Amino acid sequence: VIVRGSVVHLTWLLSQREIEVLKLITEGNSNKVIAKKLGISVKTADTHRSNINGKIRKLTGHTYPSQILTHMAILLGITPIMEFPFLIIPPPPS
Repeated sequence: VIVRGSVVHLTWLLSQREIEVLKLITEGNSNKVIAKKLGISVKTADTHRSNINGKIRKLTGHTYPSQILTHMAILLGITPIMEFPFLIIPPPPS
């Protein structure tokens, strides 16, 4: 049983395929591209995306945009930050 407010690793909630889809979402891929890359139908890719959002919404009470999902995926190590150099903010000059 997962209690809202408890610490939950997102990968505990998602299937391996949903993690693959999440990684492709974080790369900015459309459902059509995700389907082609994974060899599944566009409808199946859409279902996986919907399931990911549904699981997160059930846990947190919120639906998050792709930018937040990307941040979550980076923090969890699903997507390496090196793929998103624009997210690295240089320190202010001394």
